[in-house]
Amino acid sequence: MRVTLVGCLPPLEVELRRRLLAWRESTRVEARAWDLPLKDTQVVLLGPAVPSPLVVAQRVHRESPSSEIVLAPPSEKVASLSESLKTIPYVPASIAVVAANETARVVTTIGSACLRAQARASLDRNLRALDAQLSTPPMASVPKETLDQLRARMKLLSSIVESSGDAILSKKLDGTITSWNDGAARLYGYQAEEIVGRSVETIVPLDRLDEVHDIHARIREGKRVPPFETERVRADGMRVTVSLTVSPIFDALDRVIGASAIARDVSETKRLVMALEERTCDLERSNRDLEQFAYVASHDLREPLRMVSAYTELLSDRYGDLLDERGHRYLGFALDGATRMKQLIGDLLEYSKVGHDQERSRVDLTEVVALARDNLQIAIEESGARIEHGELPFVVGDRTQLVQLFQNLIDNAIKFRGAERPMVRIGARREDDDFCRVTVADDGIGIEERFAERVFVIFQRLGGREAPAGSGIGLSVAKKIVEGHGGRIWVESELGCGTTFNFTLRYASSVGEAS
Repeated sequence: MRVTLVGCLPPLEVELRRRLLAWRESTRVEARAWDLPLKDTQVVLLGPAVPSPLVVAQRVHRESPSSEIVLAPPSEKVASLSESLKTIPYVPASIAVVAANETARVVTTIGSACLRAQARASLDRNLRALDAQLSTPPMASVPKETLDQLRARMKLLSSIVESSGDAILSKKLDGTITSWNDGAARLYGYQAEEIVGRSVETIVPLDRLDEVHDIHARIREGKRVPPFETERVRADGMRVTVSLTVSPIFDALDRVIGASAIARDVSETKRLVMALEERTCDLERSNRDLEQFAYVASHDLREPLRMVSAYTELLSDRYGDLLDERGHRYLGFALDGATRMKQLIGDLLEYSKVGHDQERSRVDLTEVVALARDNLQIAIEESGARIEHGELPFVVGDRTQLVQLFQNLIDNAIKFRGAERPMVRIGARREDDDFCRVTVADDGIGIEERFAERVFVIFQRLGGREAPAGSGIGLSVAKKIVEGHGGRIWVESELGCGTTFNFTLRYASSVGEAS
C-alpha cells in the first residue's frame, strides 16, 4: 500500500509516518509538496498546511482517479469543510474528511454525502484501520523518565534563549518572524506581540534588503551564515550596528523549515574602536611632529652653538692674557657648556632617528654582540672590561638598531663600573613561544630601586656632575629600540651589587622572517 502525505507538518507527519509503518510493514509512506504530481498512490492525505484543500483534492482526483483522498484540516475547520463537501456540485467519488489533532490521532471521521457506496466502503475500511492504529496515545512506548528529560531540556533551552542578552529570533523561509526573545525586544524596540507574524524585513534598512535575500537563499540550501557586521533598524527608526549570525532550522526529516538569527549590538564597540583609531592617529601625528621638531631643532641649533664655541675659543686665544684667574674660569664654564650642549643636540638627533627606516629580518644576536664590542674596543681596552656571552638566539629585528642597543647597554656597564675590573655577562633564555629574554648583567655600582624607572627617562643622569661623562640618553634610546621591536625592557639592581638589564625580543623561526 502506498500512502502519500501532503502538507503535514511535524509532529503530525512524523507520528503518522511512524504509525503507518508500524501498522503495515509493506506500506510505503512518502511526503510530497502539494503542488507536485500525485499519481500512482492508493491514499493521499492532505494535511493542515494545504491551501484550498477542496481544489487540491479535485486536482488529485483528476490526476489519479483511483486514489482515495483524505482531508485532514485543523480541528476547527472540520465542520465547515464537511458542509462544503455537501453543497458543491461535484466532488471526487472517494473523498473523506478526518480531523487530526497535534498528536496525530484521528478524532472523528466524516464521509462525504456524494461518495458512491463501493468507494465509501473501501475508504471507511482504510480509515477505520488507520484510526485503530492512531488511537494509541502518541509516543506510548517512550518511558516517562525520557519524556520528563526532554521536557526539562526544552524548558532549559527556552529559558536560555529568553534570558540571553543577544537578540534571538526565528523565522519561516518566507521571512515571517515566528519567535522573538527579550533580547530582541531590547535591541530593536518591538515587543513580541508587535512583531511576531510580520516580515523580518521590518527591521532591515532598505539598502540592506539584497543582503536579506542572499541570506534566505543560503538558508534554503541548508547553509549557515557565519557572523558578519551589518545594520538593522529599530522601532524608532534609528540604525543599530549588529554582529549577525543566521542558521537554518531543520525538522525531524532533516528538511529546512526556517532559520534562527542571533544579533549582538556592537554599536558601542564600533564607536570605541573608531575613537581608539582616531586617538592612535592623533598620537602618531603628534609623535611625527615631535620627532620632526627634534630633528629640525637639533640641526638649527648647531649653527649658533658653533658660533658660541668658536668666538669663546677666539676670545680665550686673543684676550686670554688680559684675563685673571676668575675670567679664565668663566671662559672654561662657557666652553664646557657649549661642548655639553653640542653633545645633547647630537644625542637628541640620534634619539629622533630611532624607529625610522627599520628593515626587519632574521638577525643573529651573536654577530650583533661582536659588532657592538668592535665599536667599543677603545673603551673596553682602557677599562680592561671582560665581555662574556653564552649561546644567543636568532631574533626578528633591525640589525643596526640592535647593535646600538647592545652597544649602549655595554657602554653603560663600563661607565658605571666599580673599583674592580668590570665584567659584563650577556645571556638569553626562552620567555614564551614567541619571545626570548636577553640579559646584560654587570658587577658595577648598581642602582637604587627607587630609580629603576627613571634610568630610562631621556636626559636623566642620576649621578650628578660627578657621574661619568654622558648626556643620559643611552638607556632612553635602548628603551625606544626594544619597544619599537615589540618587546619590553626593565632593570634589576641593588646599590653596590651590580645591575642586570632585561629585555625581550621576538624569535625568528625561519630565514627572512620579518615582524
